[in-house]
Amino acid sequence: MLDTLTNEYGLADYPSPVLAGCSAGGLAVYLHCDEFASYISGLGKEAKVQCVADAGYFPDLPNLAGYSFIRGMY
Repeated sequence: MLDTLTNEYGLADYPSPVLAGCSAGGLAVYLHCDEFASYISGLGKEAKVQCVADAGYFPDLPNLAGYSFIRGMY
């Protein structure tokens, strides 16, 4: 996906690329922000990378069976 954005849409030319998502996409932002920043810096461009997780709230609470299943996602 990032290769497509770079090659077809000129991601490398953006001075401030933003990775954003809400709800479950907010969790993906948390999980992939560092990887996204590394990818951008690997393009050889100086860019201010920003990551915005909007409304991604996933408490690590046990479910009705007593298991914390969110912890395994991180």
